[in-house]
Amino acid sequence: MSQQEIIKMALHNALQNEQAIASKYGEMAKSITDPTIQKHLQSLEQTARNHIFLLTEQAQRLHLQ
Repeated sequence: MSQQEIIKMALHNALQNEQAIASKYGEMAKSITDPTIQKHLQSLEQTARNHIFLLTEQAQRLHLQ
């Protein structure tokens, strides 16, 4: 396996994980009624979405997508 294939696989796995995390935080935020906890979960979801953006940007920069 080439180094580029390893990097591509790692970025793909990281993207999948961040997407799953963002979805879970989003769903939890919808089910919580406490506004403080809800805002915290929404912040965590946004952080995961920022990671998705950065990973996608990195993959494009490396011409992996």
